[in-house]
Amino acid sequence: MSSLSFVHALVRVPGYRQRATLPFRRTCTAAAPGGRLRLRAASDEGGEAGKNDKKQGGGGLFGGLGNLMDAMKKAQEFSKSAQALQEELKSIELEATSADGRVRVVITGQQVPVRVEIADDLIAEGNPAVSDAVTEAVKEAHKLSAERMKTQLGQLTQNFGLPQQPNQ
Repeated sequence: MSSLSFVHALVRVPGYRQRATLPFRRTCTAAAPGGRLRLRAASDEGGEAGKNDKKQGGGGLFGGLGNLMDAMKKAQEFSKSAQALQEELKSIELEATSADGRVRVVITGQQVPVRVEIADDLIAEGNPAVSDAVTEAVKEAHKLSAERMKTQLGQLTQNFGLPQQPNQ
């Protein structure tokens, strides 16, 4: 004998507390110790409870907890991959030069300047020429670094099936 009933339950998930009304099937079988009632979660289709719950992560007494656990694992994997990406970007050095080639700027993938090299003949030309050439090279180096970071972050988010950042 089996009938569909509802039970009020307090569902506790770390960081989340919710009262819910959950459907279940009440069955009384001779195999149950002492003739006790055995509660089985009711499936959405009305078939055997819990049959496809593990595959789909839904249904069952606690609904989509399987999906929640998968999402938490995915978030942890993403976090580890993001940290690895930060370390990789820290070790990458990108180089840019001014249009005349007399200023060379080296910057990391995290947009941290490493060094600036200025040709002696440019220094002899005076402050305005040096300032313009250094500014030009720094802007180009920053642009290269930002593009590299955006590309690698885009690959990371794509690998995890996350939406891509819109072009700005």
